Amino acid sequence: MRKALAPILFVLGCAAAALVGPLRADSTGISAPATQPDLGMSPDDYFRSRGLGRMGFWLIIPDESDIHERTRLLRAARQRMVMDDAAQGDSDFSARQAADELNDMESQYQQLNSALTQSIEEGKHINRNDVIRYNDWVNANNELQGRRDSLAIAIDQKIREAQDLQLHQQGTSQTRSNYLNLAMDLDNKAESIVTAYAALAHDSLLSAAIALYNRDNLPHARLGPSGLFDEDLDFIRQCAKDVLSGVTPVTTGAGGGPCVQAVINGKVTDTMIWDSGATMVLLSADTAKAAGVKLSDSDQTANLTMAEGKTVKAHDVLLESIQLAGFTVRNVECAVLPAEYGHTDDLLGDTFQRHFLCRLDQSGGKLQLTPVDPDVKQGPMVMAPVLQKPAAGDTPDQSPAAPAEGNLLNTMQGDTSRRDTDGSIVLQDNERITTADTYAPPVRFTIVAQTDSTNLRLAYAADQIIFNWEENPDQLRIDGGPAGSRQKDGAGTIPVNQWVTVQLTVMPKSMAIAVDGKKRYGIRADFSQVNQALSIFPSNGSVIKVKSVTAAVPTARKTSKPAAAGG
Repeated sequence: MRKALAPILFVLGCAAAALVGPLRADSTGISAPATQPDLGMSPDDYFRSRGLGRMGFWLIIPDESDIHERTRLLRAARQRMVMDDAAQGDSDFSARQAADELNDMESQYQQLNSALTQSIEEGKHINRNDVIRYNDWVNANNELQGRRDSLAIAIDQKIREAQDLQLHQQGTSQTRSNYLNLAMDLDNKAESIVTAYAALAHDSLLSAAIALYNRDNLPHARLGPSGLFDEDLDFIRQCAKDVLSGVTPVTTGAGGGPCVQAVINGKVTDTMIWDSGATMVLLSADTAKAAGVKLSDSDQTANLTMAEGKTVKAHDVLLESIQLAGFTVRNVECAVLPAEYGHTDDLLGDTFQRHFLCRLDQSGGKLQLTPVDPDVKQGPMVMAPVLQKPAAGDTPDQSPAAPAEGNLLNTMQGDTSRRDTDGSIVLQDNERITTADTYAPPVRFTIVAQTDSTNLRLAYAADQIIFNWEENPDQLRIDGGPAGSRQKDGAGTIPVNQWVTVQLTVMPKSMAIAVDGKKRYGIRADFSQVNQALSIFPSNGSVIKVKSVTAAVPTARKTSKPAAAGG
């Protein structure tokens, strides 16, 4: 019976083919055309020549596999961020509570310290032959000293508790930062794959190759994206909606640093230095007054070391808000210089910057901010009057401002004879340039330079700090000095043949390295004995250009506990 049906089915199949006509290949590659071009190779070889791989019956761009693996990491990063955000409320409350308790304890310490000082002074006038009175004084004095010393121990414990809470908050911020970075990078890569598939779908020769393959093979091949990629793409696009970014113009200040215009307290638009080495936002007294900041003798204070080496006691206040690039950060810790210090540059330091992922392109004149703090609000910028700052020499009755450190390039020693047309110094082989002066921490160097390939090397507080190391360009290396043998993967690469701004900030107990406004590495070590010049040099055949070098002293960290009275 089956043998009898076979000729009939064959005839019906031929008739059906005649009725339908020649089939043409579409982007799925399921149908087959009546005629095929000569590929000069088998369809499989042709697919490989086009960089397409196999995943089941799908023909995919190899980057699909990387997208799937990184989407798995993105899902995990998002889950960690959600969990950390849920715990952040409790952590914020605990941090505020710890700060309030620490303020109360330090106030009590001051009172006990004053009482002990007064008691010691009174003791000098007691006749030791008056045994009863003297013993009463000794007991009272010892009790005061015991209470003060116990409170000092409690303050140290509370400081450590506050530091632990701060580390947890920094960890939460880092979790969100990692998630947003991954989401941005993955979204860009996934959308580029979508664009590539769209172009391949309209490639007639590829469609013909798929049709030729499908004529002789089952299951039929189909051009991606695969169903797995489509699923990943939906999640990536959902995560991309979590990423809010704003861009603001950047200008170059007199000292070579990047400057932006920020609105303070919604009242004044201020040109501020974007300073990745400063621990706090810093305002002059005039700027604070224009922004409506009320200073009081009861304000906490911060001891700051200024550029000329002078130590200044500044007011430690909370600004109502700072607006930049369409984002508003509220309750920003800020140091305000005393009025007698005169005019100085205002700085946007870490108490503002830590709320964002920051991508500075100084040569391109723009700064991109992506909030890592969910409390940062996005909205239109407040239209506030621009602060008119006095020009140099306009305020003869005031104390002079901190002298601005100019470009040190013309005073640097070493191989400075070779200059490019833009005035930058060109270094190659064993050439190097070194500052004429030595510097002790705290100091911040700002270097605008570029490499044609590898090995932009700096020497300060270390034998060498290496960017684009020839053996592993991705790894930032530090050799020699208090932080010697430290490396950080993912922090060493800088673009070639492009100006970058490197900031090296060295404090007595820490070092921070930033590139184009984005922090690359922070290190804890004892740098208090460092006193040396800064050197810049190439290695392993690289050619380095150096456009500018400046040196300044950043904001000092606050004193956390008052000095104790003797006795």
